[in-house]
Amino acid sequence: MFVLRFLGKSVDTLLDRIFSVLGALAFSQLPQIMQQYYDVLTGALAEATRNVEVFRQKAAEVGLDLNAFIDEHLRSSSAIFQKSGEGMREAALRLESYQTAHTALRDAYPWERPFVFLQNLDPGLFDALEFVPGVPLTVEGAIYAFVGILFGLGVYHLFRTLPFKLFGKRRAKTGTEA
Repeated sequence: MFVLRFLGKSVDTLLDRIFSVLGALAFSQLPQIMQQYYDVLTGALAEATRNVEVFRQKAAEVGLDLNAFIDEHLRSSSAIFQKSGEGMREAALRLESYQTAHTALRDAYPWERPFVFLQNLDPGLFDALEFVPGVPLTVEGAIYAFVGILFGLGVYHLFRTLPFKLFGKRRAKTGTEA
């Protein structure tokens, strides 16, 4: 019986450590993911700015601001001009969305960043992300790793004790035999 208890405790300790390490590894990648997404967002913002600036210049050439230029296209009787107006409006709205997300992520405090990231996440940009895992060597990365350890331990202990709580079975106290 001693051998079974020893093996059980050893397996329990091993699984405890495995879940801790997995949690630390997973959570420590979050700052990396957010930074790489921010880089993709920065590139998308630069491209959107360039595109909308072309529309602004064309509008200025005919003495209009961008909104008036877009409205002229939308009100046109030509379906071709209406479609180009829709495209310009979508580009201007996308630029505004990127600017808002970029500023929010740039200005977020480290403890706010995951929530700001999720709130402003653009699925299309996230799909374009080619994530490369990294080893976080920052205080922020260490904090995320520590939270990951706690999360991993919590998940392990939840799954370890959940069956007993669900089925009402009580664990025998250590040192007593059935």
